[in-house]
Amino acid sequence: MRKILDIIEALYPFSYSIVGSGNDAAVSVFQSFAAFEVFEYASGMDVNGWVIPKEHIVHTAQILRDGKVVYDGTISPLGVIAQSISFEGTVSLETLLAHCHVDPINTNGVPYHWQQLYGKGPVDWGFCMPQAVRDALVPGDYQIVLKTEFVPGTMKVLVATLPGRTSETILLNGHNCHPYQANDDISGCAVAIAALQKLAALPDRRYSYSVMIAPELLGPIFWLNFDRPAGMSLFGAMLFKSVGNDAPLRLQESWNGQAKLDLAAHVAMQAQYGEYQSGPYRTVYGNDEIVFEAPGFEIPCISFTRSPFKQYHSNLDTPDTLSETALQETLSVVLSTISYLERDSFYHTTFKGVPCLSSPRYDLYRPVTDRRLGADAQTALRRRWNLMMNRLPRDLNEGNSALDLAARYELPFEEVSNYIGEWVEKGLLQPTEKHGPQE
Repeated sequence: MRKILDIIEALYPFSYSIVGSGNDAAVSVFQSFAAFEVFEYASGMDVNGWVIPKEHIVHTAQILRDGKVVYDGTISPLGVIAQSISFEGTVSLETLLAHCHVDPINTNGVPYHWQQLYGKGPVDWGFCMPQAVRDALVPGDYQIVLKTEFVPGTMKVLVATLPGRTSETILLNGHNCHPYQANDDISGCAVAIAALQKLAALPDRRYSYSVMIAPELLGPIFWLNFDRPAGMSLFGAMLFKSVGNDAPLRLQESWNGQAKLDLAAHVAMQAQYGEYQSGPYRTVYGNDEIVFEAPGFEIPCISFTRSPFKQYHSNLDTPDTLSETALQETLSVVLSTISYLERDSFYHTTFKGVPCLSSPRYDLYRPVTDRRLGADAQTALRRRWNLMMNRLPRDLNEGNSALDLAARYELPFEEVSNYIGEWVEKGLLQPTEKHGPQE
């Protein structure tokens, strides 16, 4: 089995941004893992005030005192703030410190200062450095030689698609706009690619699947507005954001938390962990869900993340800080979520009244016991099973699926699906193509 860390190692060493030579150089590496189509959007293009920036090139970035270099911002790809303007001149220590950015958590690291990539654009100059470098600056005058250039280019959005039996598409997303940062979010890109590779091996797929690798916010905004295929019906989106560290995997729900993706993800998380962390829309993590769920698109969007993590937005976010176990665990939850959606089915009853489940004719009564559980947990499990058994006919007739029941009664999908199959074998249920609302 190929390691996901191998994919990360290959995709990590690029100076990613929204537009830049790093993104351009990485395209062929991404295409070595999947058949990505490249969509391009030129600097200056505008959607609702979101503008594609120009490529930012740093030629010289020095802080000098008495003619000696005390800091060179080109030593680190994060050493100059994103979209910094040029500046040359002599400044006081007080003025210099206002333009020197540090990370109060990762004091030995160089922080990633990204704010000028969005909104007003390049309006200020600045350096990023370890805390010790900033602390070593003493009172006096400093000479600044900061020469940058802005060059028109194109933002590149990569999309690879696996067709299924239907045009209903589940989109898997990771972003590639942070220079030399492994967990945020090359880890998400790598998990999405690994999932696509697993899905490609399936002999049959109900849904179609697309992996989108793009700069966050701007990538999905421009692709959805200009290049989303006319025949593509987006069933939902799954975002993978910082998923390679050792913190617990957390789930963020869609806009109202009731999409099929939500149900499948909750069942998958429960199966993987038992107890787990989840939260409503925009309460766990903030990223591209705001694009997919926006008016006019309203695409159900869930997120998996292990954020926060200590190395966030710094040069300390390197592949050696990531865990193959955590990455494989994330992939397992993603594939389980997809598997439940692929195997989910709808049914309706073939009888009137109440069948006697304990009758030898049917033998469908289940006095459930799980000896791994304590007495209280066993009692709760029996109650959930009993409630599901008694409500199952009406639940299914009202448009609920096997996945709906597994989520509602907090029971394993496989057990619920197999139990419904027994009802079908007894002639009490028939499969139907009826689908309930997506959200």
